Amino acid sequence: MFKNSKKKITLGVSVQKFENKPNNWKILTYKRHIITIEELISLICKGHCICQNFKTASEIFGLREKTIANFDFADCVILDIDDTFLPMNDFYLSLKDEHKPTIIYTTYSNIDNINNRFRLIYVFNEPIRSNEYYLSLIHISEPTRLQLI
Repeated sequence: MFKNSKKKITLGVSVQKFENKPNNWKILTYKRHIITIEELISLICKGHCICQNFKTASEIFGLREKTIANFDFADCVILDIDDTFLPMNDFYLSLKDEHKPTIIYTTYSNIDNINNRFRLIYVFNEPIRSNEYYLSLIHISEPTRLQLI
């Protein structure tokens, strides 16, 4: 995992930005960018959505191209924590240092102390190129996930 804010990573970044959670995911389009972690934080704060890297026919791509078959690589793993009893800050403080994410932030659906929802982004030193390995990281059962985080 990487904590250096100047490290360059490659991600799909939404062309559109939002002030609220998007209602219609079908209109969302992405473009691949090479950015620093610092730039990623700025884009998230401005309301852009992010996704992994997919093999696409054009520079701008949408939901149709975001498939397992089109998975290209990932420089990070993105985990959503939904409906937990712990607020984000308490959750973060409960993690061992080696399990703390590179970035953590609340999502648009978060309601503090009622409906705690946040996202963890773990940036890795090397890209994940196998979709099977990537899937094994993001599709962990709840009890196991809590042990790994």
